[in-house]
Amino acid sequence: MCLKEEMLMVETVTPLRVSHKIMNMKFQPTDVVFFDEPFLLQSSIHSLSPWQLLLGDTRYQMNKSVVTLDQDDLPGVKD
Repeated sequence: MCLKEEMLMVETVTPLRVSHKIMNMKFQPTDVVFFDEPFLLQSSIHSLSPWQLLLGDTRYQMNKSVVTLDQDDLPGVKD
């Protein structure tokens, strides 16, 4: 049995930068949200990888105390 050990230096990069904006229902940025007032959470995902990435799926994991609404439930939002 022959065994060879080799050490490699591999450069790694953070593949994604995720940023969030909190906005009111008029799509205006806000820093404060209040209990029982709906707000929007806009997320942006930027690739920092030198290679092309394909994101198959994304989703939020919300705390059980957070209630989410469908687009049909939002006031003033129509298709």
